[in-house]
Amino acid sequence: MKRLSRYGTLVVCLLALAGCAGNSFKLRAPFEKTENGFWYRHDCKGPCDLHGPQAERLRVRALEENLQRHRHCPHGYTIDSRKPLGVTATALPDIVVYEGRCVER
Repeated sequence: MKRLSRYGTLVVCLLALAGCAGNSFKLRAPFEKTENGFWYRHDCKGPCDLHGPQAERLRVRALEENLQRHRHCPHGYTIDSRKPLGVTATALPDIVVYEGRCVER
């Protein structure tokens, strides 16, 4: 009986860790300064609209608010990559990650 309890505990712990692995990007801070720029994660409320100009404007506005709040990239920025995350066979992405660099004068 003790042996079954140990394995049961192990299985529960492994399942808990597996659940966290799927949300690893949500555990990271939404905005991080990098050496020459930034990393920004936008969590959508539901599936992200990746093609709508209004949705993109809202995400970029939120990015700019983070840049101002952290006093980063005072001379502007360039977005180098935009990656939708959280895509599965049955779900649309619910996270968009932007990586960029600061413009130097």
